[in-house]
Amino acid sequence: MIGLVWQNVRFSRGRALALGAGLLVAAVAFSLLTASVDAASARIKGVVGANWRGAYDLLVVPRGSVRSTTTEHLVQVNYLSANTSGITLAQYRKIAVLPGVGVAAPLEIVGYVLETASVPVTLSPAAAGTSGARVLVVTSHYTADNGLSSFPSYAEGYVYVTPDQVTPLLQALPSEHGNVTGPLEHLPDGKSVIICPSSNGAGAQLPSPFARDFGLQNGSCYSRTGQGAGQVQGYVQWSFPVLVAGIDPRAENELTGLGKAVSSGRYLGESERPARYGTAGNGLVVPVIGSSLSFDGDSDQVTVSSLPASAVPQVRSGKQEQIARSLAADPRTVVQKVTLTGAQAWADLLEQLKAPLNGPLISQAQSVGQYWTAGPVRYRTGPGGALGLKTVSNPVSVWSASTSGQQYVTAPQAAQDTGFRPLTEYQAATHGSGGYVLIRAVGEFDPAKLGGFSGAGPGSPLASYRAPALTGADPASRRLLGGQPLLPDGNMAGYAQMPPLLYTTLEGAAALENPGVFTGTTAEAAAPIGSIRVRVSGLRGSVRERLDKIGAVAAEIRAATGLEVVVTAGASPHLVTVDLPQGKFGRPALALDEYWTQTAVALVVLNQADRESLALFVLILLVCGFFLGAASLASVRGRSAEIGTLRAVGWGRGQVFAFTLGEVALLGLIAGIVGAGVSAVLIVLLGLKVPLTRSLIELPVALILALLAGLVPAGLAARAQPTDAFAGAVWAPRRGGRRIRNMAALAVTGLARVPGRCVLAGAGLALGVAGLAVLLAAHASFSTSIGDSELAGLVTATTRTTDLISAALTVALSAAGLADVTYLNLRERSAELAALAASGWSRRQIGRLLGYEALLTAAAGSTAGGVAGLAAAGTAFGITSGVIEGVAGAILGGVLVSVLACLIVLTVTTRRPIAAVLAADE
Repeated sequence: MIGLVWQNVRFSRGRALALGAGLLVAAVAFSLLTASVDAASARIKGVVGANWRGAYDLLVVPRGSVRSTTTEHLVQVNYLSANTSGITLAQYRKIAVLPGVGVAAPLEIVGYVLETASVPVTLSPAAAGTSGARVLVVTSHYTADNGLSSFPSYAEGYVYVTPDQVTPLLQALPSEHGNVTGPLEHLPDGKSVIICPSSNGAGAQLPSPFARDFGLQNGSCYSRTGQGAGQVQGYVQWSFPVLVAGIDPRAENELTGLGKAVSSGRYLGESERPARYGTAGNGLVVPVIGSSLSFDGDSDQVTVSSLPASAVPQVRSGKQEQIARSLAADPRTVVQKVTLTGAQAWADLLEQLKAPLNGPLISQAQSVGQYWTAGPVRYRTGPGGALGLKTVSNPVSVWSASTSGQQYVTAPQAAQDTGFRPLTEYQAATHGSGGYVLIRAVGEFDPAKLGGFSGAGPGSPLASYRAPALTGADPASRRLLGGQPLLPDGNMAGYAQMPPLLYTTLEGAAALENPGVFTGTTAEAAAPIGSIRVRVSGLRGSVRERLDKIGAVAAEIRAATGLEVVVTAGASPHLVTVDLPQGKFGRPALALDEYWTQTAVALVVLNQADRESLALFVLILLVCGFFLGAASLASVRGRSAEIGTLRAVGWGRGQVFAFTLGEVALLGLIAGIVGAGVSAVLIVLLGLKVPLTRSLIELPVALILALLAGLVPAGLAARAQPTDAFAGAVWAPRRGGRRIRNMAALAVTGLARVPGRCVLAGAGLALGVAGLAVLLAAHASFSTSIGDSELAGLVTATTRTTDLISAALTVALSAAGLADVTYLNLRERSAELAALAASGWSRRQIGRLLGYEALLTAAAGSTAGGVAGLAAAGTAFGITSGVIEGVAGAILGGVLVSVLACLIVLTVTTRRPIAAVLAADE
């Protein structure tokens, strides 16, 4: 039997090559498609494994404090700065000792301390002049929002330069000069006058927290005698809101490496407490470390203007209000312009905060008279899914001063702009028993040295050391912002929020939230911690197993404390569009892109990848099996006369079955040997990250596929009767049919006469197109189901090449199936085609007829496959635009590629001589 099978394959080369080619294509396609699926799965797991974990795994917050949008898995990235309290110290200690908790780092947001930095402006030699007395005015013009918001200009003060000798120590003169002190200028006539006077009284009250009407009462006086070049300076008073937070130094260093990021000074001590200060010991000095980055987007366009000589006698009058009125009325000539930035102001403020407390004066920046907290932003969903902002109007009383003699504090200029957060002020208690609080910077740290500081890329959880990156979401907004992100400014109630810039210990934060020192802090003192960042220890196994362990620890924390726990492990940045409305000072409405945090992304990706891999494996197996089954069935149909003859000469059903199946198995064995070499070459050329030994699977795959595909055709062959040797290949035409008027109608009639052959030709294509449709739908569904976070985008980009390879191989398999069946069918119709040629048909006419038949078969098979694929994809993934587009692409691709493959077969076949066509297998 084996020899007979070999001889039959050897002397029926055409049919054997056609069926063997189909087996080869199917085996190679199966091997490469499964290899591409495995490679994609490995890539996905590799990407997730490299990006699934940030600095911490869990975020513990008070119940009901997580703010999200349309999904519970999407939370605002910088909302930690609004979580000021709600977790007790007892709850924190309980979490820290739970099994599986490696590090528990609390974050206690105290609030914004309003600091004022005195920023020097060095006058150029041209501005200061080289001789004589000169009066100059320093004017500030603040801008924010990348220059889009412009605030009213105001005078910061004046600079007086004289050639006379000046005694810099503050002096008091007789009462005719008023109750003022200041440096003494010794005039040439021997008389001495007070210059740059300051009042010893309570001072005037500010009519508004944004008023700057008293700037010209402040002066800086210099003598040219003994002054070197560049030593004449004016001063800008920069109001700076600074967010203060409390941490556990040891836990914070273990979690983020904060101690290693200290660039000057020292880190906070683990058990460091506020120090007592003052003769009565009722003052507390809170130690802090400051960030070297301010994240402040404000800028000040400073203008230095020279006044006429008539201003000099006014400066020498020694009367503040008279000086301010006269200088305000004098004409000015601009002599210098300087631009100051928030970074410069912050650097000067840090130096003032570092000043020792044992000097003659305490820095104004070190005294804390009040502070503010900013609540969360409220959103509404706008057109296209963008988030709209609900504005908030904070009363002017929120800027009340605790210092006697002033009604308001001097608020930042930007604080006049539109607000989106409610502000709460906590003032120093005037009659409290807790005393007063000072802050002093003991060190400075560089947040850029912290691991994961950038916050960009997959795996980045909620941030607490950086400002949110707000970039233009459309071309107009990007143009207005100059291609730069929108930075926070001095508006505590604004949308862009600063991270904490000053960090102290939990004990230091408790001093600022002591109800005996600051009013209204009772709730904060009872439950001071706003969030706890937890890193889980003892993680082993796969990413999925580690995430399961983290989830179990989260459940333990919820059960032990009743707090809310957000799993940040496996989270990823997710782009959200926010519509920022028009500001009050020139900023137009902006569409901003902001990265929020989408949780559980890694788990969603892994689960979906596993589901897709299983679905694709089953799909590939079915497509390859049905493709070979159709080709084998077509081969058996083309041999009906041969099989009928064997039955007529006495072959039994079992012999026919074994003979037919043996031929298919032999061809499968040969195809497997050839396919192993082809697969090895393709693995290298296509860049599939699988070992070359994977190509050895071709041999058993080809043999198994051949046996499975040959079972049904062999069974049908075994059921053949001896009379089948005399059966016709086509149905007889029906009498009384419609008259055929063109080639297309003739093609339809020809197809109708051979329905079995048409079904076989279209079935293979339909299965291929259906498989391709489901494949494309699976990939579209994969991208949709895992979302559009950065991790999902990285996974999609990583597997895109593999997706294209899979799609290309599926199309090739479908086209090869139709071409294979078409070739076998042409051999079955060899006598018919020869008769047409003998009756005068040209090769072009025969080619057109066969081309129409191929086109109709391809269109019918592709459409049927597309409908079946849409139904299967809809059931598995749901009907989405991506699924519909994938099905439409599969139908179009199936028609085009299949027709092209058939035309190649037809072109080669119709060029053969008539004698060869009429001959048997050559």
